[in-house]
Amino acid sequence: MYFGWKPKNLASGAPVPIQFYEEELPHAQDPVTLEDLPAIYYGFRPTDSLILHRTLSRTYPFNQNHPLMSAYEFLSARNAKRPVYLLRPFQGMQPNCTGLHFNSRFECGNLDKVVMVTEDEYDLYLRSDTNTTWHYQWFYFAVTNVRKRRKVKFNLVNCSRNNTLFEQGMRPVGRVGETGSWERVGESLKYEGSKLNPLLTKGRFMMLSFEYHFSGTETTMYFAESEPYSYTQLLTLVADLRKLCPTLITRSALCKTIGGVEVPILTVTNPAVAEACKKFVVITSRVHPSETVASWKMEGFLRFLCSSETEAELLRERFTFKVVPMLNPDGVISGNSRTSLTGEDLNRQFSAPDPSLYPVNSSLLQLVESLVAKGRNRVLGYVDLHGHSKRKGAFMYGPYFPLHNENYFKVRIIPKLLSELTPIFRFYSCQFRFENYKKGSARIVMSREYGITLCFTLETSLHGYLDEGKETVPYRASDLRELGELLAASFLVFDDLMREEKVAKQRRAKERLKKLSKRKDQSSHLITPKEREASSSAISAVIPASASPRSTRRYEDMLQELRADESVEKQKEQQSESESGEEEDEEERARHVDIMRHIQEFRRLANSDNPYSGEALFEAALKSCKSSAKHTSVLNRRKVKAPILPNLSILKTPKDIRLSVDSSDHRRWGRARERARQVESTSSQHSFGVAKEMLQESVLHDEHIREASESVTSALKTRAQRNLSGEV
Repeated sequence: MYFGWKPKNLASGAPVPIQFYEEELPHAQDPVTLEDLPAIYYGFRPTDSLILHRTLSRTYPFNQNHPLMSAYEFLSARNAKRPVYLLRPFQGMQPNCTGLHFNSRFECGNLDKVVMVTEDEYDLYLRSDTNTTWHYQWFYFAVTNVRKRRKVKFNLVNCSRNNTLFEQGMRPVGRVGETGSWERVGESLKYEGSKLNPLLTKGRFMMLSFEYHFSGTETTMYFAESEPYSYTQLLTLVADLRKLCPTLITRSALCKTIGGVEVPILTVTNPAVAEACKKFVVITSRVHPSETVASWKMEGFLRFLCSSETEAELLRERFTFKVVPMLNPDGVISGNSRTSLTGEDLNRQFSAPDPSLYPVNSSLLQLVESLVAKGRNRVLGYVDLHGHSKRKGAFMYGPYFPLHNENYFKVRIIPKLLSELTPIFRFYSCQFRFENYKKGSARIVMSREYGITLCFTLETSLHGYLDEGKETVPYRASDLRELGELLAASFLVFDDLMREEKVAKQRRAKERLKKLSKRKDQSSHLITPKEREASSSAISAVIPASASPRSTRRYEDMLQELRADESVEKQKEQQSESESGEEEDEEERARHVDIMRHIQEFRRLANSDNPYSGEALFEAALKSCKSSAKHTSVLNRRKVKAPILPNLSILKTPKDIRLSVDSSDHRRWGRARERARQVESTSSQHSFGVAKEMLQESVLHDEHIREASESVTSALKTRAQRNLSGEV
């Protein structure tokens, strides 16, 4: 970067030196005299940003009231070297020139020099971007003094880009007068190696040649690479929108550029709806000055948001749009192709930008950071509008997510919607990846550092798109405005889809929870309310600590619905059991008597002081397990699910005895019985431990057994304490 000296104690907006270090490019030679052809026009080359804006700010506000300005002007007048443009023979048109007259000393203009080959052929030299030695692509100039009807050939001899759309049929745009409409003009267009290349010692240029038929009635004819959109046009648009809907759109200053120009930021929303109920969408544009199609898309986007359309009203109710319609006004005003006044591409400086050199980048990141800090997922998306000089159609660059990630499909919804809504957008031209050489771009920084899922760059060709017949259709300003409108509408459709998906997820989750709850058997009502609350707390504890508040609330809502459903089912089951209680068969009554007898045997043996009663206790536990297994088989024959009831679970010490919820597993009974047979000959202490384990893994099936189990638990606890204290 060729960046001139700037005092460190000057705040943002102080004059920025502008330098053009390129050597004078050679001229074509007269084929007869072999002398260099003369230049008839030299363009405007300001020495600093103050001269630039004071010269061109006739149509846009520029107030430079810095406290050190008087000292700067005094020192500049005393010590300044001769301006670069004064090193040339003249500035502007050569006096007494009889040919066409050229001019680019206006906002967005770029034409550095003109050499007249003949009265009907001119070599045009483009000016590089400020404080750099490259980027010769954007051109915008005026032609006067036509006088008569004739065909004139223009050669732009120092274009810097290869493989541009001019090789694919693109033509420059032209306009007659100040109020005419821009149209594609030019015949016999060629884009090839420059005629200057044989005269250069290093470097290589391309040359754009085209012919134009003047009718002789044109007072002023303008030519440009694409339809211009100036900073003044933006301010006029904002003023019109504020008059149209003053309550819906608010203008403020994001910051001032390094050259001292205000960067406007617009807030579009419905103030009647609380901000806490809305998400944020950030839209930016025109970080590259020559990509004028981005501003036409931005105009369509803003006009649609401020309209009375039903979709626009819904968008303003659901979202707050933060719009920065021109990120690089310094570059736009000066007629740069890609960079700002510093000679740097601002779309590569979003990773930790220096506020003194890149105030717009730094201020935009601070804005996004403040929005993200208001809540998780409050920023729905970020879209940066661009133009493309090498590809046709409209498409998007998006973030990369692996296929198994849910965001893989989410980031493709808006591009797919646009492709369905308009033929000028092509979904299969979109790319979803993070290029290493673009790691400093706004899209990648917003995605990686701020976690915004929907981060896009909306690219639109400077030329046109392919229709269904694969024919190229040039873009018009109306097409670009329509694309901006559809971009806004796609956010509404996306939000509707996400709302429907949320409802569907909740419904599916509720159905799954209901299925899980139905797996509980008819005896689930035997669990006390206290245990049910403990179970719900255990389920709530499973929620990840990193879950968002919205996800946590969703889980809690589902749990509450589950509890309500369980309460209803419990009442139904109790009513059903009360009605069918009289129909209980004799087999179940016999089972109750049998199990109660075994429980009483448990209690007697557990309280016995006989050190060899462990084997007897084990046999009683084994009989109880057999009875439980028999009861389960009876329930299965009657097509009733086995109950999920509390069982005993011993923790670290015999004193830590608690109730938990578990399900029966008959294979576990088989393993326990096999183990019991293997240890029958061991000590009574070992047998007592096996019996205790069998009791832990047993399943209690009704309220009577539950009451008995409490007695058994107390007895086992007492017996374990005696064993530990050595009393046995």
